Amino acid sequence: LFIDVFSQKVNYNDYMLMMTALNIRQLAALAFVPVDHIQSSFTILLDSPFFRNNQLALMSILDYFESTWIGRTIRVKYTTSSES
Repeated sequence: LFIDVFSQKVNYNDYMLMMTALNIRQLAALAFVPVDHIQSSFTILLDSPFFRNNQLALMSILDYFESTWIGRTIRVKYTTSSES
């Protein structure tokens, strides 16, 4: 199966590889998003069809990306000496 991309016949597997690379690069492009919009932009990316359809395959890279570059709220249960 061939797909016509910009008037060039492209093998379906090559097309899927190009689309995967394009979608993954969107994560790196978040570096150019204003700080106030990074969290919402990341959420929009995760809600896109590519990331929803490949959620299991991308889980480790998305977890790494979120914890390293986006930031997560760390929830720690503090105990007092009387609870011990």
